Amino acid sequence: MATAVATSEEAAPPADPGSRTGRLLASLLVTLPDRLMTWFLTVSVVVSLALLVGQFRPVLVFPVAVVAVILTSRFISRSPDVNRAALAGTGAALTLAVAWYLVQRGHTAEMIGLDRDPAQYTLSALYLVHHQTPDVALDPALPGLAAQVPGLLTDFLQGNSGAVNHVQGNDLLPGLLAVFGWVHGTAGVLTGNVAIGALALLSVYALSRRILGPLWGLAPMLLLAVTMPLAAFSRMPYTEPTALIFVCGMLVALWVAVGKRSTRLFALSGAFAGATMIARIDGGLTMVAGLAAVALLAVAPVQKIRRHEGRMAMLTFIWGALPAATLGWFDLYVHSPKYLAGLSGELYPVLAAMPVILVLGMGLSLLRGLSLPGVRGMSTHRRQLAIIVGVVVAVAAVAMVSRPLWLVDHFVKNRDGGDYVGAVAARQKSEGLSIDGTRSYDEMTISWMAWYLGWIVIGAALVGAIMMGVRFCRRRDPQLLVVWVVPVLVGLVYLNKIAITPDQIWALRRLLPVVIPATAIAAVFALRTVVMRLPKVPFRAVGVLVVTVLMVQPAWNWGGKMFESREGLGEYDFVNQICTLAGDGLIVQAGAYPITGSMLPALQELCSDKVVSIQNATEASMAQIAANWTGKGPVVVVAFFPNSVTWTTPIDPAVPLAKVIFSRWESVISRKPSNLSLQQASAWMGVLQTSGKVTPLSRAPFPALLP
Repeated sequence: MATAVATSEEAAPPADPGSRTGRLLASLLVTLPDRLMTWFLTVSVVVSLALLVGQFRPVLVFPVAVVAVILTSRFISRSPDVNRAALAGTGAALTLAVAWYLVQRGHTAEMIGLDRDPAQYTLSALYLVHHQTPDVALDPALPGLAAQVPGLLTDFLQGNSGAVNHVQGNDLLPGLLAVFGWVHGTAGVLTGNVAIGALALLSVYALSRRILGPLWGLAPMLLLAVTMPLAAFSRMPYTEPTALIFVCGMLVALWVAVGKRSTRLFALSGAFAGATMIARIDGGLTMVAGLAAVALLAVAPVQKIRRHEGRMAMLTFIWGALPAATLGWFDLYVHSPKYLAGLSGELYPVLAAMPVILVLGMGLSLLRGLSLPGVRGMSTHRRQLAIIVGVVVAVAAVAMVSRPLWLVDHFVKNRDGGDYVGAVAARQKSEGLSIDGTRSYDEMTISWMAWYLGWIVIGAALVGAIMMGVRFCRRRDPQLLVVWVVPVLVGLVYLNKIAITPDQIWALRRLLPVVIPATAIAAVFALRTVVMRLPKVPFRAVGVLVVTVLMVQPAWNWGGKMFESREGLGEYDFVNQICTLAGDGLIVQAGAYPITGSMLPALQELCSDKVVSIQNATEASMAQIAANWTGKGPVVVVAFFPNSVTWTTPIDPAVPLAKVIFSRWESVISRKPSNLSLQQASAWMGVLQTSGKVTPLSRAPFPALLP
């Protein structure tokens, strides 16, 4: 079976056998990237199960995870040959991943105010360090209080006033970060996603070395290491790096399963595919794309035995995928039901494609009289098929790149109570753009990637995609086929409908798990082909140097301020200062939210289970709160603007009780972010009186200076 590995690396001499211990260590080193991905999958399943049943405890999670890792040790993708090139490549990849972690861990974010997902993941992780379930339990008296005071809320995310708050989204990432927190406290929570990002880098190498060889496989990893997206989505908690690990694990397992015709590795690839739904519920698209790729193994072969093997591969893939995917679905069903309901219109049509693909794949494979003539024709006329595929992919590539010239997408709409149209319009106004809040800018997705990777890399990737399509047609290479189909199918969806607000760098996260690593690998595939066809070794050396420069040049997109920044630095201490002053009574977040977003979840998950929020904090409504609260301790009011409540004595608006000044990456639509936005949040606090007025607190710890 033909492969796409560079001939110069195929011919690499085997490693010096040395002692048995030396051979074992060499083998362990080369297999380590694959082992780490499988271990990460295993631990993720254990963490997710513990969260699902409300038994997230160190005494349970750690031993079960160790046992699970041991029991699944056989489900490791077989490593490439252990030779000098493999040892050098793997050693360099591990060194790069560790170095990247050490650099990025000093730039982690501390986003606490709830304006976007990462802040809630941070809060949830900090909460889970000391709790067994992600559901935030509140004082049982709060729902009754909320029922008596109009406008009083106990849950910002869901807009409810119950005794339990459900965190939006899947719980795997907060659970993993909480595990880091068990080991290293708050610092472990804040830096945990950087460790996951480093493993994501190594996972890209585990995949790219299969396609490009152990040395050329370093190039895509290097490209992702120096670019902004992976760093941005690892410095603060985003789920995309976790999903990236699962995607690479799926593709590596598929590559080896096809080459070795291994049933257990098809099951492993399915498990990785299903696990993308544990990380992100929209991972169902990746699972569908994976099944479609495997279905081609049942339809494309001419030989009867190969078609039978393909059918078994489909069934095994689904058998591996369904448990993990079901776990991801149940996670939302139990712990985030409203979020799951809101996504039903997008999720279930995608998942419905699974049985359709299965039936079509099995049917076309079994009905040989229907499909076999076409398959034989494609096998006989490989050259013509390769030309057709090359032309089709080239035309599609030109169409995708040229969309800004002839297409304007309008997919932004308000949903779940969020004013997304207004948010887009506000950014357009601030940048001097034409104001149309429904614009989704999906036609710009290729340009977005070029902002961060460079147009040369994008151009090389498009050529590489064409070359891959031509190669698997001419050589009938099933390994290259399956790893080509998955990113193409996922890319066709997300490159045409990004499905989130289009500001940068936020919107690019949709492309990180599949499209961006596939782009990097395809670009190096094309560049490597050119270099390896140069006539002499010196010319090839120059070519390698040029490729290296192309991989490193996106590092200049950063700018010193962007790279050195720590977004939200100080917010965690700001909230803790409020907690210290608030005491053990009822806490009321009164008035408008600060620039950080609502602090209600932060106060509930870090301070107390007795926290409520009211935006229209009139004297009458505040008096109702004071009259109806029967719990222990005084009612402490937290206002983030001095005129949010009526004070019993004048306060100095310029002298808040607590204050934090922090930086954020700017949020822009028309270009990549290149500047920092300096922001400030302030808090004034006091004790609520029966009149509805608030007596200001001084800076001394509560309750020493209360009247």
